[in-house]
Amino acid sequence: MKYAAILSLFTLSCLFTGGCSENKDQQSAPAKADVPKPPPSPNQFSGLQEIGNELNELIVAGDYAPVTAQLLELRDNIVKTNDGFNAYFAITSSMTENAEMGDAYLQWLKQEPDNPIPHVLYGLWCVNEAWNHRGGGWAYLVSEIGWENFERYLLEAKGHLVKAYELDPKEYAACAQMITVSMGDSDKGDVMMWLERATEHNPTFYMAYDKVAYALYPRWQGEDGESLAFIKEHIDIDPTFQWMLVDWIESESDDADKLEDKDSQTALRIAHEMVERYPDSGFAERRLAVLLRCYGMDEEAMVHYQKAVEKDPSVKNLRAYAYRLYKLNRAVEALELYEQALELEPNNIETLEAIARCYHYGDGVYNLDKAIELYQLLMKLQPGDRWTPINLGDCYLWLHQYEKALNEYQYTVKTWPRFGAAYYRLGKAYYLMDDKTKAELAFTKAIDLDPDYEDNIARFLKEQGE
Repeated sequence: MKYAAILSLFTLSCLFTGGCSENKDQQSAPAKADVPKPPPSPNQFSGLQEIGNELNELIVAGDYAPVTAQLLELRDNIVKTNDGFNAYFAITSSMTENAEMGDAYLQWLKQEPDNPIPHVLYGLWCVNEAWNHRGGGWAYLVSEIGWENFERYLLEAKGHLVKAYELDPKEYAACAQMITVSMGDSDKGDVMMWLERATEHNPTFYMAYDKVAYALYPRWQGEDGESLAFIKEHIDIDPTFQWMLVDWIESESDDADKLEDKDSQTALRIAHEMVERYPDSGFAERRLAVLLRCYGMDEEAMVHYQKAVEKDPSVKNLRAYAYRLYKLNRAVEALELYEQALELEPNNIETLEAIARCYHYGDGVYNLDKAIELYQLLMKLQPGDRWTPINLGDCYLWLHQYEKALNEYQYTVKTWPRFGAAYYRLGKAYYLMDDKTKAELAFTKAIDLDPDYEDNIARFLKEQGE
């Protein structure tokens, strides 16, 4: 443990004042190693992620009482971050990003079945696990076992989140997550019911309203214009609600002329205003950076990506800045930031994927053995992702270990039989193993599933002298 005892979060907040002042007198200044690290702040996402990591360690050790006390203090006092967001929702979301915490949460449930906190944590973890098994992308590409596990974990999540609310109706984080579960069940009535429950004890709970706004997009449960109407109806509840409008503009840009403000840069204007309103917010800086990049202002965007990390080195801020550095061929710097993010949220799948990508492709950090090790770990943590075995196979292919590459590609086409990229890779492996008949069959299948692969195949054959 980094901290012998976990202090009251409000004590931590008072102690964390932005860092220690530096004594310019070299003789009287203490040695750097003697300067204690400030305790993490519950008013920053990065501080909450660090505290959450400590709480997960306590859970693994079976020391549940201080975890319950800390989380209830955040929940019942409706502590907010410097960005204006709910700290309790943020920390529970962060804790459950650790893909290997499921068994520890279950063990806690066995010991304290009437405590709502472990029900919340396990329920949130199950939602993540459901998506890890389903994988991203279009529904038709999801494997049969992926769908089975997706439905199984969502059902389990629903049971624990509802139980948490039954045990304590103030459990607004569980209610907010039930909005997402109800959205998946295509039940608009339940969506609105859980919004009412989530905001009964926390009327300005941004995430509850944000989840409903998303559920009302036409692709889910809403009619044309319904999400925007909902946002406009509630936007004055709290300044953070402006971000819902930004999200809507980004997601429904084709319908942006429906806004009363016809300015095409409404989202950018809001982001600038939010940076001014919340001067300590790394979140606002990151959102502004994303919008600036969308408008083609890349240099200015990089300034704000960096400011986001300086103000709050949270996992998302670190990853966002690292990704832009990676795209600029600055993989060494990117990898350092990704590793910082992994310290805050161990076993975070998105961060592990980014680190694997650096080792797989990055200048200055290129290391296929390390990439293979990470892809093998990701295969266990995220079995529903069809690209992980592809990436693993590509590493083997580059190392001329064709049999191993072939095994990964064969596994992929068996699990995801409508995935064109897998057949394209399979064809390459067969070709390099001098089995051109099977290579031709695989290439033909890849083109049938995705005609865009015809150009890729032509380039590959040309490189081979065909």
